[in-house]
Amino acid sequence: MDFNVHTEFITQGEDKIALVKPQGAIDQKSVPVLEHTIKEEIYRPSICYMVIDFSETKSINSTGLGLLINIIHQIDLAGGKICLINVAERFKVLFSAIGLDIRMPTYSNKEEAIASFQD
Repeated sequence: MDFNVHTEFITQGEDKIALVKPQGAIDQKSVPVLEHTIKEEIYRPSICYMVIDFSETKSINSTGLGLLINIIHQIDLAGGKICLINVAERFKVLFSAIGLDIRMPTYSNKEEAIASFQD
């Protein structure tokens, strides 16, 4: 299965929000692609708010989890926030078991996620 990353940007007031949609498995083969996309399109222009859409994410392994932890750290350093949408129950259980759900809250849709950045 091929891996792709779709990115979209929304401007809300003075804030720019990145919407990232990994498509496929997040594993040792795809992490470099996802990491490169995030570095070039999000970190470089200093975007501090990120929504990751898991609707087309098939699986995630420890390499992918490590990348998520790194993303959380980078967003925290920038003073921003990160959240997830369209997360399958199997991912919610995993994220909860390792404590990622505290650092990356999950919302039902893009609108709820974006509204959470105003809090």
